[in-house]
Amino acid sequence: MGSRPPKRAEEPQYGGDQTRPEATTPVAPLANPLDKGYLCGKCCPALLEPMTNRRGYPMYQRTVTRSIWDDNRLKKQYWRYKGEVGYDMTKEPPAPIMSASEETRPSTFPLSALQSINRAAQAAAEAAADAAGDPLTRRELETAGGKRLRIPDVVALRCSPTLLDKLKAGTADIRHFIPVQWNIERIVEIKFEGDSLTNGQKRAYTKIAGFGEFNLLQPEHSDSELGCQCREKRRQVPASVLSHAPARMAARRPVPIQPQSVPYPQGMRPIGETLEATPTSQICGWPVVLAGALVVLAIAAAPETGGASLVLLAAP
Repeated sequence: MGSRPPKRAEEPQYGGDQTRPEATTPVAPLANPLDKGYLCGKCCPALLEPMTNRRGYPMYQRTVTRSIWDDNRLKKQYWRYKGEVGYDMTKEPPAPIMSASEETRPSTFPLSALQSINRAAQAAAEAAADAAGDPLTRRELETAGGKRLRIPDVVALRCSPTLLDKLKAGTADIRHFIPVQWNIERIVEIKFEGDSLTNGQKRAYTKIAGFGEFNLLQPEHSDSELGCQCREKRRQVPASVLSHAPARMAARRPVPIQPQSVPYPQGMRPIGETLEATPTSQICGWPVVLAGALVVLAIAAAPETGGASLVLLAAP
């Protein structure tokens, strides 16, 4: 059988059959039935219909994260699960990086908080990144942020019976749903096939969890205690749905999907054009952050794309 396509589009350098070094210290598998049921309910559909990056590779983890973000928006952030929360590791304990425009929501572009000098610049950077449409993945953000930034896959918060009763009554305090350490019940790292937990992740995420648990979920693992039994569930899916699902094995590496030429969103244009049209005295804060992030992407993409890079969009 030929080589399998990359499973982790967020980390194309670990494509094919190459995996990242495993952590030497074992981590407890996710056993909580409530959390496992919820997260497996996100992982199995993601395996069938994942988002894809600009090169056409599937982004399973980002698909799961997007679904969790959608749940939080629907519940106005009163939700037990938080996906890909960025933590400032220079704080003691590590502090969640919240959105500059909506303090009850974790930032979708946490790198901006480490680089900007004020909340206005952070808010502008977050808005530009959102408009650009996932310009950076979790791994790229962590790389750009260095040791200062870590982003666990899922944070499960403490939800006592009393808090649940208050939720039903509409009297719950939103502070109980902010992912600070005293609110954390467990950190869950999700590893799809072809990816492994590293010692660096284990140390950082254990520090973020504090007295909470640190669990590992491997959706495709054949052991039901470690995985989600997605393959068994897939057999129960109608053939009409499976016909639209991406192939999990291929005889050769798939040909990357060529980006389509589409008009820019109204009021937006490539950040390069924005910077060229902006006086030097005004170039600070979010443009510098995104421009620096773009360099990281260009370097990472150069071996496979011949130096092609993302076009970030910004408001003129």
